[in-house]
Amino acid sequence: MLHSQRFKLSNTDRLVGPLLDYLRQSPGLDEMEVAGSYRRRKETVGDLDILAMSENPQSLMERFRNYPDIERVEMAG
Repeated sequence: MLHSQRFKLSNTDRLVGPLLDYLRQSPGLDEMEVAGSYRRRKETVGDLDILAMSENPQSLMERFRNYPDIERVEMAG
């Protein structure tokens, strides 16, 4: 059986800001928004969905994968 861990929105709030600030330093980034349950301000968040538009998507994805506090990337592209 697969157990998915969910996190309280208040705990997730503390993590999102620094991650977005880090990603905004990526060259060629045009737009970026958080989507999913975090954007909808659900009580708990299972994962963080980030939508981004960039002139240099490979650089942005590499920067995301190298973020020091990321434990696992489920999907990137």
